[in-house]
Amino acid sequence: LRLFRLLDPFDSLRSLRAGGVSTMPAGPKLRAPRSHTTLRRLATTPGEKCGLAITGLSLVLLFTACTSTHTPDQTRPVIAPETVDLGDYRAELEEAARWLHIPPASKRDVRFEMEIPPHPSVEAAVRYFSGDRRETIQRSFHRSAPWIVMMSEALAASGLPEDLAYLPVIESGYRTSLTSSAGAHGMWQFMPATGREYGLRVDWWVDERADPWESTIAAASFLKDLYRMFGDWPLALAAYNCGPGRVRRTLREHGATTFWELLDARALPSETRGYVPTFYATIILARSPERYSFTIPDPLELSFGEVEVMGPLSLTFLADAVATDGQQLRELNAHLHRGVVPPGKWPVRVPERVAPAIASRAHQWYLEDSLVQVGSYTVRRGDSLEELSRKLSIGLSDLRSMNGLGNAGSVREGTNLWIPLSQAELSARLHHAGPSAPYHIVRPGDTLYSIARDNGITVDELVDMNQLGSGHIIHPGDRILLRSSPVATGSM
Repeated sequence: LRLFRLLDPFDSLRSLRAGGVSTMPAGPKLRAPRSHTTLRRLATTPGEKCGLAITGLSLVLLFTACTSTHTPDQTRPVIAPETVDLGDYRAELEEAARWLHIPPASKRDVRFEMEIPPHPSVEAAVRYFSGDRRETIQRSFHRSAPWIVMMSEALAASGLPEDLAYLPVIESGYRTSLTSSAGAHGMWQFMPATGREYGLRVDWWVDERADPWESTIAAASFLKDLYRMFGDWPLALAAYNCGPGRVRRTLREHGATTFWELLDARALPSETRGYVPTFYATIILARSPERYSFTIPDPLELSFGEVEVMGPLSLTFLADAVATDGQQLRELNAHLHRGVVPPGKWPVRVPERVAPAIASRAHQWYLEDSLVQVGSYTVRRGDSLEELSRKLSIGLSDLRSMNGLGNAGSVREGTNLWIPLSQAELSARLHHAGPSAPYHIVRPGDTLYSIARDNGITVDELVDMNQLGSGHIIHPGDRILLRSSPVATGSM
């Protein structure tokens, strides 16, 4: 059990990950063996993201809060993408204080270091943000309160300007579960491939793009790489939005050396032409909020505990078991995007008051969980992922993703598979499927004789059962029908 108080987040985070003991870390080390003691510096292309568009000097705001078109399977719990909260600042902070018990943090102003380019598009962006988009930008500033200190510390520790802590204003409005139509996710709007390149876990169980601490460290590393590539912040920011390859190619094609030349030539995507000026407009507003009638709230200090529990475990069950707010638990663990703790030991962030109760049965809760929508199945001879997907009416991609199988089509007999169904539902579907003739998926080196021998039948029976002609040749991947055998059952 560890109790955390976020006052000096990044220094404490590094202390924890280096093996030290800290009373104020920014968050737990979420999984072994990855360490952020040394930040990763792997260049990659982020892909297309929704963003902010500018055409000439006319600004049109295109929010990153595009709704994902993916429709989740209704048989398993899924935390829906966060929607824009239209309530005012007071209501938002009162609600946050209710469940997080957030006290004011020690005052620490962001150190503004970046030079503001004297380009007309930046001035136009300031007018737009302080006019038509005032309420939206103000809400983003208010949402920054719990995160701005942690982000500015992380950026400073990487040798980056602290001004970049306001980049999420135009990326996500500091909403952790925001997903763009292109698939970018979290406060820093990482695409899946880019997130993985920078050390974030992105799979069926966990999406660390939604983790404010982990994603901020990844974003700092990515931004540092981009600045090294271009030696110029406007170009680095453009590359964060549309990819470094796109920016390098466009510079070369137009014989340009600056972002502003590309903007005036309308050479980059419209969202990227808007992205850079609106970021600088955000910095201007954050530096002089009174001049533009904005309010920058004091930083807030988050208090929570961390307990290592055994999974798979439903966050809903855990909240009910210790009588705490389930929504609070999900907010603290937004990276557990299906509301389920992964198999094995996993640290969970919890309200301080219930941390001792959760710790007292940390490795037993999962045995009592009747709400978790995850079951276990032991592979039998002749099983294939495609057959299991069809028989259980579950997505083949989900089956592969939650078991880390990539594009595999077959699995070894005796392998334990996680299935996105409760154990009771899994057993019911297997029973409902009824007796079915098992199959054998042909592997390299298999012959009809070896298949018949291994399954206790004759070659003639195998040939007749599969209606194979004389001299038929089997190939790897062929499905060979076998004599009926006992129906497989789910098991834990």
